[in-house]
Amino acid sequence: MWWVLRAVVLTCASFARMCKLMGPAGSGQLVKLVNQVLVGCGFAALAEAAAVVRAAGLPAGKVLGALGGGRADSALLREFFVKFAEADLTPTGRVSNMVKDLEAARDYARAAGVPLPVTTAVAELHRWLAAAGHGDADNAALMHYYA
Repeated sequence: MWWVLRAVVLTCASFARMCKLMGPAGSGQLVKLVNQVLVGCGFAALAEAAAVVRAAGLPAGKVLGALGGGRADSALLREFFVKFAEADLTPTGRVSNMVKDLEAARDYARAAGVPLPVTTAVAELHRWLAAAGHGDADNAALMHYYA
């Protein structure tokens, strides 16, 4: 049976950066939802921080440089902080996809009896954006909330 897993891993390696067996069927999808919870909540925190930086008139690039290497440093911060601070809406992902993923994570957690209060609040922000006509927009559209 190991040869089947090896064939799958080799096939996935041709188009994926990483291929990991997480457990029984559906486990990989759950890990993807965990990723989206972390990214969605991270986007909301980045939008709030970027709004404060914009209100203060601070240069986003310098703020990013000051945060680098500290506890706030992350791939998400490095890739998206300046984008959010400058309200750069160049598409890298869609608000409507985030709504779908956060709802799926909430559904799973609800069935497992796990409360997700932060994810629920972030899902509401994304739903508000979608209802305001920004469903196809990039997640940097969160900055509309602070306009």
